[in-house]
Amino acid sequence: MFSNDPKRAKQCILLIFVGTYFWSGIHKWNSQFFEIWSNGLSKRIPFVPEVFRKLFTHSVPFLEASFGTLLIFSKTRKWGIWLITVMHIMILITFILGNFGYLVFPLTLFNIFALFYLFYRKPFSFKLLFRLIHPKSLIVFILSIVFPILNFFGYYDHLLSFSYFSAKPKYCRLHFNVGQDLSRLPINIKQNIRQHEGQYYIDFNEWSAKSINVMVYPEIRVYEKLQDHINKYLDGPNSYLELY
Repeated sequence: MFSNDPKRAKQCILLIFVGTYFWSGIHKWNSQFFEIWSNGLSKRIPFVPEVFRKLFTHSVPFLEASFGTLLIFSKTRKWGIWLITVMHIMILITFILGNFGYLVFPLTLFNIFALFYLFYRKPFSFKLLFRLIHPKSLIVFILSIVFPILNFFGYYDHLLSFSYFSAKPKYCRLHFNVGQDLSRLPINIKQNIRQHEGQYYIDFNEWSAKSINVMVYPEIRVYEKLQDHINKYLDGPNSYLELY
């Protein structure tokens, strides 16, 4: 697609990086993220005064968004690359200590490698970055920079908007109503059924991780289509969704 135009390829890659870190930060400005982040900090660093933990929590969206902004300009790009690297190292250490999140390691390391390899010592000006005269670069600009705005109005998916770890994407369990004959379900569905306090359910995120080693695509329409598929094997109004 870009084999004959490496400059265009670099332009599109940098646009994606700018959109990724800018919007990933902006989408974290929500009450659920602040609550989750504050609880996490209170468990990990309880010795730090609460006022400083809250101040840091509310600064996270702006810090990450600023890292993406720093990538735009040649004079600030090295700072942006180093700050992004430090941020990712901190996240990876957290994952290692918590013994989870290993699936994101390859993409995280790739991002760091690509930023250093393509942009650390090789200038790429603001003018070249936003020179949108080619259809490919214009499409990437629209998808990476413009469309994520629509997520705030419910018109663009969370992951496509770089809303990573923002607490905005909702995960889902499908609960079966009492009395359903679950033996009629196919084996690939039955083996993912869990039981808790007399309730039978499937956690779609767990199912996705076991099946394809990635988290479920976190959109309501996806959960509803899965529910419709499973309901075909059962009688009557036979399940309901629980978002968490």
